[in-house]
Amino acid sequence: MQFNGFPKEGLQFLDKIIVNNSKEWLDANRDDYEKYIVEPNKAYVEEMGEHLQILVPTINAIPNTNKSLFRIYRDARFHLA
Repeated sequence: MQFNGFPKEGLQFLDKIIVNNSKEWLDANRDDYEKYIVEPNKAYVEEMGEHLQILVPTINAIPNTNKSLFRIYRDARFHLA
C-alpha cells in the first residue's frame, strides 16, 4: 500500500465529526471513515515503519487498530468525569 498523503476528504470528515461526535453518526459514515481516515493512516504507518526500521531495527510498525493505530471511539482511560 503506497502512502499518497492524507486526502482533503479526510480533513472534511474530521471537521464533521467534531460537531457530530456520536457512535451513531460514525456508524452511518463508516465507509467514509474507512476510506478517508483508516486506509491513508495504514499506508502512512507501513511506509514510515520501513524508514523507522532503518534507524531502529526493533521498531514494530503494525498498521492495525490497537497496534500502531488507535480506535476512534473515546478511550475511557482519558475521560476526566
